[in-house]
Amino acid sequence: MNHYSRQSVDHVQTPAVRMGDWVVHFAANRVIGAEGETRVTPKAMQVLQLLAAQPFEPVAREALLDQVWGECYPSDEVITHVINELRRAFGDDARQPRFIQTVPRVGYRLIVAVTPLAHTPQPAAPLVGEAGEPPPGTGLGGTGLGGTGLGTGTSADSSVRRHGRGPYALVAGLALVVLASGAWYGTQSRAAPTVAALRPVTADKGREQFPALSPDGRRVAYIAVQRQEQGLSARLMLREIDSERSATLLTSGERGEYVRAPTWSPDSREVAVMLVNGANCRIVAIHAEIRARRELGACRVEDGGRARMTWSPDGAHIAVPQTIDDTQTHTRIHLLDVRSGAMSVLAVPVVPGSDAIDPHFSPDGALLAWREQRRVGSRLIDDIMIAPGTGGASRVAYRSELPLRGIDWRDDGRALLVSVLGAQGPRLHELDLTRGDLREIDLPQTAAFPSHARNDSTLVFATFEAPRSANIVVQELGWPMPASKQEHFGSTRRSAGPRWSPDGARLAFVSDRDGGWQIWIGELGAADPARVLTRWQASVRPVAHHWRDDGAAILVAYLQDGEMRIAEYALNGAAPRLLYRSAQEVKAFTRHADDGALYVAPAAPGDTRVQRIAADGTRETLPIADVAGLAFDRDGALLFARVGDAGLWRASPGDWQAQRLPGIARCDEFTAWAVHAEGVVYWASADGEALMLAPRGQWDRARAFSGLAGPYANRDFALAPDGQRVALVADSEPEADIMLARLN
Repeated sequence: MNHYSRQSVDHVQTPAVRMGDWVVHFAANRVIGAEGETRVTPKAMQVLQLLAAQPFEPVAREALLDQVWGECYPSDEVITHVINELRRAFGDDARQPRFIQTVPRVGYRLIVAVTPLAHTPQPAAPLVGEAGEPPPGTGLGGTGLGGTGLGTGTSADSSVRRHGRGPYALVAGLALVVLASGAWYGTQSRAAPTVAALRPVTADKGREQFPALSPDGRRVAYIAVQRQEQGLSARLMLREIDSERSATLLTSGERGEYVRAPTWSPDSREVAVMLVNGANCRIVAIHAEIRARRELGACRVEDGGRARMTWSPDGAHIAVPQTIDDTQTHTRIHLLDVRSGAMSVLAVPVVPGSDAIDPHFSPDGALLAWREQRRVGSRLIDDIMIAPGTGGASRVAYRSELPLRGIDWRDDGRALLVSVLGAQGPRLHELDLTRGDLREIDLPQTAAFPSHARNDSTLVFATFEAPRSANIVVQELGWPMPASKQEHFGSTRRSAGPRWSPDGARLAFVSDRDGGWQIWIGELGAADPARVLTRWQASVRPVAHHWRDDGAAILVAYLQDGEMRIAEYALNGAAPRLLYRSAQEVKAFTRHADDGALYVAPAAPGDTRVQRIAADGTRETLPIADVAGLAFDRDGALLFARVGDAGLWRASPGDWQAQRLPGIARCDEFTAWAVHAEGVVYWASADGEALMLAPRGQWDRARAFSGLAGPYANRDFALAPDGQRVALVADSEPEADIMLARLN
């Protein structure tokens, strides 16, 4: 995982740099070359600064969105427009890049060296003591807190060094507050956090964000954002954690209001949200069971995307980040009196030039933690502040060199969960407040906006998939361009391997929308979503699958417990029937329609010759090896691709002598092809994206079968039995799932 190093931060703060033959002035938004000067937009320059911070290393699109546009999540296309603007400024070509290279399904990288021409480091923002001055004990050898065990010092944890940060200081000056609050403990070490279980709570089409877990850990409220013709819409949704029922709508706002910042009441009965419409903002509480709502008070927000709220454990107040008044833009934490609706600013020292956002009460309500956000060069940087819940002196619990994407308290009040945004997206960490060290939690997903249950180990967070989500698209074929395209079975996770049923009415595919990979069945045109067919453990890995000839079952090759198996899964729910098992992995397989024999292509190492397993179990080894794909054509001959080969081969039953089909070749391994009534259809991309049809017996006279347009993920396609439709795997825009974790 790539993060900004100290050296990279200095590059970002440098006012001018040399990039190849060009000089770039960051502050002036100027690019100067031999042919003159070009001015770019401020957003484009901020993106360039972030790429220049780590030349030759990829930066995720999601990271660029978060750091340049903040947390409002504009359309993903703004990144594309900005990259095109920068390429025009440098005279760069996306197909043969010399400056900015596209990293497929990740983001972009700068591929020229960056040399600073001047160095003017930005001054660090002061830590805040009782009177707004830097308190004692902020240096590397600062003063500790005596018997409380809180002090400065350097964490020895390796994850801190990976992020390139200096030591993490817990500042002196609050000893009386610490001892009185009861939220701080001794110096005993905490075990590194681990994840006992992980599964998705949502996998719907669209972006789900800002999850709020009820204090009892039973339900999660979240904001679902979908793109519509009139723009983005946001709805407050509710889902039971341990129920298979679909999410229910709590509110979609009124009169064009945008729903923001859900937070639960301490009794887990109500969800409070901001309803924002331009300059108008109000806070309402919605009952989770009967949907009744009550007005709590008015609010002021400059940027609703950064708004978070938290309900105090005693139910008396809601901490709200809002602008101080109508003339000042900086955001401070306010306390809303739930009974009276009165709003008062939290009495804590103000950090000049920064915004206080994302407040969270500790489990006992004695302390309040929040993010103090400031801009350094082109980046937004967050420190974590802590103060008494009713106001008073504040201190820095974590001083950051990177942006954060959410915090929350652990259930015992001794640690904070912190989402740290690096080049590969937000990653979840635990900040141990008794020791001052930050340790990454081992999660396979990115994690933003953590929300932790009280008196429970349950945690929910939003994950932003990288690579981007891949969904199933059905395309009607035509010439010279497709007649129409319609997305089916979309989710915010990944899908692959579409396979048409013999009647062309359904698709089978693999997807991880339920956590691990499973086989799913979806009927085209049906109102019901796809249903899961298999119920494998997360460790099971599917390799290939095909429909049975009558369409009543799916044959699946999968790897389980180090053993390769091929089994038949009936659509009626009958127990699967095992057809094949081996210690050697399978690369591809197919089944003959007439005699039911299996043709299995083992993967290296070992004997890679194709095995024919007859219906009675007898085996025959064919003189065909290193096979990457298998299918029978309409004449009964076996077509196959070979590992590392750019052509297609054919062998007839009996002698099984392999012959390369003339005129069919790609520039890379030949994997994307399907049998057609007239011959073979395969993917070609030399002159644009197109499906080519090679007629049977006239293989070298391939013609364009259909032009295709759109972001297709991996040339993973399936041709319908009628030959007029194709199912493809298409990249979707970056989206987000709500994930559920059980922390040990």
